[in-house]
Amino acid sequence: MASATTTVGRILVVMVAGALAACVGPEPDRPPVGTTEAALAAEALPDGVWAVEAPDLSRDRADALKVRTDHLASLRLAVAQPYKDGDLCTHGVEAWSAPCSAEQPAGCLLAATYATVYGGELVVGWREKTVRFSRLEWLVKALPGFAEPAMLEKGLKDPSAERLNRLAAEIIALRLNVDLNAHGQLGEASLGEAILVQGALAGLTVSEALELAEQALGGFPDKMERRGLNVDTLTLALAWVNGLSPDCRVHSAFMRQGR
Repeated sequence: MASATTTVGRILVVMVAGALAACVGPEPDRPPVGTTEAALAAEALPDGVWAVEAPDLSRDRADALKVRTDHLASLRLAVAQPYKDGDLCTHGVEAWSAPCSAEQPAGCLLAATYATVYGGELVVGWREKTVRFSRLEWLVKALPGFAEPAMLEKGLKDPSAERLNRLAAEIIALRLNVDLNAHGQLGEASLGEAILVQGALAGLTVSEALELAEQALGGFPDKMERRGLNVDTLTLALAWVNGLSPDCRVHSAFMRQGR
C-alpha cells in the first residue's frame, strides 16, 4: 500500500509540475552578450522584459534582443503573502521633514540614525545626475521640495527647498524608509522586498520601484515610460508608496511580502 501511495504522489507531482510549466511557459533565453561587457548589458526587469543598453547597436537590433515574459509579475503577485500589523512602517515626505516631537516620531528617528546609516551623506539619482546632501540639517530644510517634478539637468548638492523638485523629494523619502528599515527600524520585515500590489508599479518590489525612480530622476526614463508613467504620475505613485503604512499596518490589497 505504501508503494502505491508513493506512486500516486509522484504522479500528482508530475501532473502539477506539468500544469505549472504549461501556464508559465519556458524560461526565456538571456539575450546574447556581445564581444565586450560594455557593448551590451542585459538586465532582467521584474515585469519580464529584458532591457538592453546597447549604444553601439541599431534600435532595431536592440529591440530584437528584448524577450517579453510578462507572466513573471503576475506569478510573483500570486505567491505573495500578507503582512501582519507591525511588520512594516513608512513615513511620507512631510513626516521626514517635520521637527522631532511626540506627534512626529519620524523626525526623531531620522535625527538618531542619519549619521549611522549614511555616514553624513545621502545621495539619490543615477550616475552623474544626483542630489547629494552632506548634512542632515540641509536635508531637513530641503524637504518637502517645492519645485515641479522633473528629471535632473545636472547634479545638485545641498539644494534648497525651492530647488529640490517633488520627484526627488519623494525618492528621498522612499530611500529613507528603505534604508532605515534595512538598519532595523520601521518594522521587522524587509520593506525593500515588499511587493506592490496595485497601481502602475504593481509587481515590483519597493527596492525595484526605488531604482526605477532614481534612474528616471537621473535622466534614464526607459523603465518609467514602459509602465506608462511620466515624472508627474511617478511622483504621485511614490507618494502613495510612502504613505502606505504610517501606522505600521499594511493592507494586503496594497503591499505583500514575497519571501
